Amino acid sequence: MTDIVSPTSGVTVSKAPARRDIGIKRRYAAERRFQAYGIAAITFGLVFLFILLWTVIGKGYTAFQQTAITLPIEFVEKTIDPDNKRATDPSVLIAANYPVLLRDSIVKQLNINASSRPDVRDASAMLSKSAPIQLRDMVIADPSIIGKTVNVTVLADANVDSANKAQIDLSVDEKNRKVNDKQVGWMNELKASGALHKQFNTGLFVNGNSSRPEAAGLGVALIGSLYLMLIVLVLALPIGVAASIYLEEFAPKNKLTDLIEVNINNLAAVPSIVYGLLGLSVFINFIGLPRLGLAGRRPGADADDPADDHHRDACGTARRAAVDPRRSARPWRFEDADGVPPCAAACHAGHPDRHDHRPGARARRNRAAAPDRHGRLRRQCADDTARSLDGSARTGLYVGQRGRTCLR
Repeated sequence: MTDIVSPTSGVTVSKAPARRDIGIKRRYAAERRFQAYGIAAITFGLVFLFILLWTVIGKGYTAFQQTAITLPIEFVEKTIDPDNKRATDPSVLIAANYPVLLRDSIVKQLNINASSRPDVRDASAMLSKSAPIQLRDMVIADPSIIGKTVNVTVLADANVDSANKAQIDLSVDEKNRKVNDKQVGWMNELKASGALHKQFNTGLFVNGNSSRPEAAGLGVALIGSLYLMLIVLVLALPIGVAASIYLEEFAPKNKLTDLIEVNINNLAAVPSIVYGLLGLSVFINFIGLPRLGLAGRRPGADADDPADDHHRDACGTARRAAVDPRRSARPWRFEDADGVPPCAAACHAGHPDRHDHRPGARARRNRAAAPDRHGRLRRQCADDTARSLDGSARTGLYVGQRGRTCLR
């Protein structure tokens, strides 16, 4: 700082130092560019997410509907139980020839010549392969329907279902599609009579895995996911939290605990499919556990990361705050700053762990943070404050961290 003597009054006037360029404009420009990049990235992400959801919903909503055919099924006793042994041997109802009942019913419904084997084969192919199982379950549940004719709604074949949903281009040549012209004509005939119609696909949420697309569902997967979530809550979560607390709070810091934490961090980066294969080979093939959610979730419980950074940060902050209140994250305020010189407020504002909320605090913080004046200001602050404050002052001073004199 340069001292200049006034020619008129002879008073020494201190000349303010030259203003330094600390790059505020460049910082603001960089911040604006960073915000623009972030907004652009979020916009692109939302656009692609919308495209993905639109594609999935646009092509997958038809799975909630399914094509079905209602046929008058005649449960002929000679076909189901020709020897009348169902009273003593119920197994004959399981081994009955139910596909014949379906074949005769659709041939009769479409007025097809029964002696034309290609037509009979094409007509039978319009029905799902799960339809005989449906008839078998009906007979086993109620054997009294034997000898009667009952209207039964069965599922259509997957190809017929796709053609009915306009997912197959019927304008192409017959050789290049899975539904021939005869089947298309029969579909229109059944649709005109009301026998072929669409219904809500309840099997999508009830049925399990199947090689027949029209009979496949998510029931087993949903139940398995529910079991996994329950086991995670009961088994994996308590074990993971308990291990985290022990490793962070009670376990000694030695090579063994370091090795455990390193292995835990490595296991956290392994894909879940690896743990699935581990559970299959160890818990099912080797140990012999049943194929339940326990065997599937048990290796995942071992992979849970107990040395969690959130637990470490939270526990560390709470512990430091309990030991030394001055190190907590709660900002300090001036309760009564009467009689405190401005330099004391500047020292307080320059302290990184204290906050001055009085008017003009920002300007004082900027002055206190100047590196070329910081040391001189701190010493001046300590000297002036020691001269101006006495033992009766309501607000005292203490030497804080890094040697700064601050309010408390």
